Amino acid sequence: GNEWHVIPRNNLLFVSAGRIRERVAREFGGVAETKVDREFPRRLGIVVNERAHWGVACDEPPRDGASGHCFYLDRIGTTYEEVSGVSGWLLPVIYLGRVVPEGAGAVSPGLVTFFDRSRDSLGGIHEQLLSMAVATATPGDVRLRVARGWDLLVSSDHEPAVWTHVLKTLLEKEIGEREGRLDYIDLRFGNKAFYKYR
Repeated sequence: GNEWHVIPRNNLLFVSAGRIRERVAREFGGVAETKVDREFPRRLGIVVNERAHWGVACDEPPRDGASGHCFYLDRIGTTYEEVSGVSGWLLPVIYLGRVVPEGAGAVSPGLVTFFDRSRDSLGGIHEQLLSMAVATATPGDVRLRVARGWDLLVSSDHEPAVWTHVLKTLLEKEIGEREGRLDYIDLRFGNKAFYKYR
C-alpha cells in the first residue's frame, strides 16, 4: 500500500530502526546488540551481535533427575533463552536458590567472576569445578560442586587462592585416599576446615 496515497509503505522513510531492534531482541534471546543503519535512498544495513555463552543459571539444583528452570547466561549476568536438561559438565552452572529472571542483571557479574576464579584455583590442584549454589540463608556463602562428587562450602568474600591453599594441604595430608568418600568440606572459617564423609 501507500502512505498518503503517494509514497509506497516499503519506502525507507517508513522503516523504524527502533522497531527493528525491538523485534530482533524479542524474537532472538541470544542477541546482544542490533545495529540498524538506513542509507537513503535504498539501503538498509542490519548488524547483529550474538551473546557469548558463559554458562547456565538455574533456580534449584536437580532433584530426582529433574532440573528446575534454567537459562543461558552470559559473562555480564544476563539470562536469555530457557534451556533444559542441565547437568553441569559442559557449561558452568550457577544455582540461585530463587526464581531466575530473564534478562539483564539476573545474576551478579561478581558471581560469574568468582566462579571463574574458583575454577582456575581448583584447576591448579587438579580439581574440576562443575557448579555453584548460592546460599539463601547466609549471604555470601556458596556451595561449589567438584567433578569427584563432593561439595566445597566457601565464602564468596574470600579469595579462592587462599582457601585453595588450605584445601590442597587438607587433601594431601589428612584426607588422602579417602577423597572418594567425601560428602563436603567446609572452608568458610579461615584456616579451620570441617569435613564429612558419606
